[in-house]
Amino acid sequence: MVSLHVVAWAAQVAAFQPKESAHCLQWQTGVAPQRLRVEGGAWGPALCRQVGANPLATGFLAHDGRCIPIATGEDEEGTGDLPAADKGIELATAHPDCEVWWREVSEDVIPPTPELAMPLWEGGEVFRSGGLQLGLCRSFGSPATAALDGGSPRLGHIALEGPEIGRCRFRADRPKALIGGLFHILQARPMATPCSQDPSEAARLRKKLLWRVEHFLGQEEQELLERVVGGGSFVQLLEGTAALDSCQLQEVLSASRFVLHPLNSLGLHLLRALLARRMYEARLARGYASHPDYKRWLRDGLLIKDLDDPALGGDQGVLELLRMVSGEDSEGIPEKLEWQQRNVTMQEADPQSQIHIDTFAPIVKVWVFHDPPGINMSQGPLLFARGSQRNTEDKLRWMHAYAQPPAAEARAAKAEPSFRLRGCAAAVEAASAFVLAAEGEVELEATAAAEPVLPLKRVRRTLVLADTSALHARGPGVPGTVRESWRLKGDNDGGLKRLNPFRLEAKQEL
Repeated sequence: MVSLHVVAWAAQVAAFQPKESAHCLQWQTGVAPQRLRVEGGAWGPALCRQVGANPLATGFLAHDGRCIPIATGEDEEGTGDLPAADKGIELATAHPDCEVWWREVSEDVIPPTPELAMPLWEGGEVFRSGGLQLGLCRSFGSPATAALDGGSPRLGHIALEGPEIGRCRFRADRPKALIGGLFHILQARPMATPCSQDPSEAARLRKKLLWRVEHFLGQEEQELLERVVGGGSFVQLLEGTAALDSCQLQEVLSASRFVLHPLNSLGLHLLRALLARRMYEARLARGYASHPDYKRWLRDGLLIKDLDDPALGGDQGVLELLRMVSGEDSEGIPEKLEWQQRNVTMQEADPQSQIHIDTFAPIVKVWVFHDPPGINMSQGPLLFARGSQRNTEDKLRWMHAYAQPPAAEARAAKAEPSFRLRGCAAAVEAASAFVLAAEGEVELEATAAAEPVLPLKRVRRTLVLADTSALHARGPGVPGTVRESWRLKGDNDGGLKRLNPFRLEAKQEL
């Protein structure tokens, strides 16, 4: 039985994209200061700016009523009561139709939840600096960030796109930045939908959905889904999905990591996962089946290479490898390879240390590890369960149970669309062999245990490509130790940019 709460929430949340909505954060004079919630239960500062000021001048309200702009680099003044703002100061308040909060970003997490990031706005339009979108960030103010923020939280601007994406810049004695984590980012999600229904668009999307199912999902996948769900039929699910309105169909056929809808009881999440995987495999097979690493990639979802091996072919060989794992000749492929250092400092409590999948569809993350300094177990190396990117029956049972209420409601409330291996008791019970296999407690042919991915021995630079729709985690390490790594520079989601998994080439499109 699907709760009425889920039905109502699903109807409201369809196709919400904060980057296209300016209403979630309101700027007003003469209102009471409002602190915004920080993930984990604390409260952040009241945001403010001078009336008519550039959005870059956003700051926090001090205890004397002044607005302290980000550019000053001053630290926040605790959590006590706040006075009324001085005249000429606007205060930010969350719109009653939205939840606005500070989302924690662990170190080297790219991206956190990009579809929820709130950009700066001006006059109802996204504000751009140097042509790029910026959001608001807030350093942890912890021992891990003390070298940059003095151990006190500081507001900053974060690049939401472009070559500087993921950098939280603030100013103390001089401009400083946290790269890829150890800060909070301002996010929002709706309590009401801004999407407008369009019957003609619904008909177009319905046709796209049915065509894709007909051409990419066979009888084997349909029977597999029915076995996992254990009630209802594939036809019933497909008819229900095809009957959705334009806003809901738009989200179903998008990269949105989880669609909260009653049809998940019939297997909607599994339908999206199976269809995305089959379309991905067809994309690879069309042009890259002859690549020497093609079969290994499909089997393991992981490739480890000597970046300096002449047999790899230098940068062109790496680019060809990226084309093979994405199935794309140019879309999402960098024109040239540029690497930037992204180090990880081990924390006592790091959510990335929980084994999880990033999303329902194939995506590619890329790392380079140098030796020296190398990586050892104390530095929390990547843990990866080879083969767990494939949609086996055990994995589908785990995902299906995870997608049901109340787990779906809890995940939506936390705005956390990544499925954690033990994040849902019902999922653990439904697929105990899958869970135990990933933890190395039992053997399962289709799913290996999550094991450390370490640099190749006696190799100066090790290249790692991983499909993080597989189970993976940041390994347990000794708090305070640092793991050095290099990532591709630019707006690429930590590897190859996430594209719509249901895309077709122009010549294939209806």
